[in-house]
Amino acid sequence: MSKISQAETDRILAKAGIGTSSQMKAMEASIEEMRNFGNEGDLKKIIAEIARHNKMLKERLTLVNMSLTKAIPLVRENLYLFAAYTGSGKSSCAANISYPLWKQGKKVLIISNEESEKDVISRIACLEANVDFRPVMRGEATNEQIMKYIVHLPSIREHVIVKDAKDPRTTRLEGIKNLLEAAKNEDFSCIIIDYFQLIKYSEAEPSKKPYDVMMNFKDYLNTYIKTSNAPVVLFAQLWSLSKRPSKGTELDSRLKECASIQDGAAVIIEIVPNFVEETTDFLICKDRFFGRKGEKITCPYSKGRLLEAIDNNELLRRSAISRLDDLTKTNTLSAGTDYSVGQNLKK
Repeated sequence: MSKISQAETDRILAKAGIGTSSQMKAMEASIEEMRNFGNEGDLKKIIAEIARHNKMLKERLTLVNMSLTKAIPLVRENLYLFAAYTGSGKSSCAANISYPLWKQGKKVLIISNEESEKDVISRIACLEANVDFRPVMRGEATNEQIMKYIVHLPSIREHVIVKDAKDPRTTRLEGIKNLLEAAKNEDFSCIIIDYFQLIKYSEAEPSKKPYDVMMNFKDYLNTYIKTSNAPVVLFAQLWSLSKRPSKGTELDSRLKECASIQDGAAVIIEIVPNFVEETTDFLICKDRFFGRKGEKITCPYSKGRLLEAIDNNELLRRSAISRLDDLTKTNTLSAGTDYSVGQNLKK
């Protein structure tokens, strides 16, 4: 049985970018054990796989901000599932994921079967212009606000490619497969799909039930990500409280229509906004990288822009200020000490 020489081992490790054996004394015992089983080809494959995985992690992309980027590596060949209730900020989160990638000159493919290209691009432009998108969407933005964000549209359209609801492929099984296969030939840094449960039709089998279509797409996606040069971020809707099946509070009982979409995801995050305190909780429900399941990252937001995470002390301060404002509005705040405490909290 052929064994790998020391020089060959050093060459493979150096090429992988993870140092030579002399720099990795902690791994020498393991490498020696590996030499004692299998053949040379098997060992080369194992080392190459380790190298590929390390290289992939080093190439992580920015995920919204530095707080989320440090916690969750956004890397190719992986599926990321973001789940939220209706109106909880899926599209806003998608814009926040696209925003830093556009700023870095990277290309993003957004398959949006809910929002128009105009709204998708405008959301990102508003983040750059520090303009609240809500009045823009309602047609209530001032001329000054409009001019501030539209100047960024040409650059964004150059880097952010949107296939929106006007394109029937975005809701059809065969169509979205074609879009994803075509994306392999482009230099997209990230692919965003918003959102999963609207992919429920099949041109080849018109009578196919939506659940079966989604199951088919789920199986396809699990295979697709293994050969994709870009991470796939998939948004999914949760059952509303009134329609949710009574099976408990775990995420798999709340994912609408096809809960098994979570099986192939490397990371699953639930988006929970607090509109009163203007923060968004990112609850990590699954993490195959660092095992952060159960952790919560709370990011404040301003005019739709998700900012760096805040700690528990800041959360308590914001909650106290919110409570103070409520008491003030209802005229239940007492004079004297209560007022002084409230002013100190605001500081």
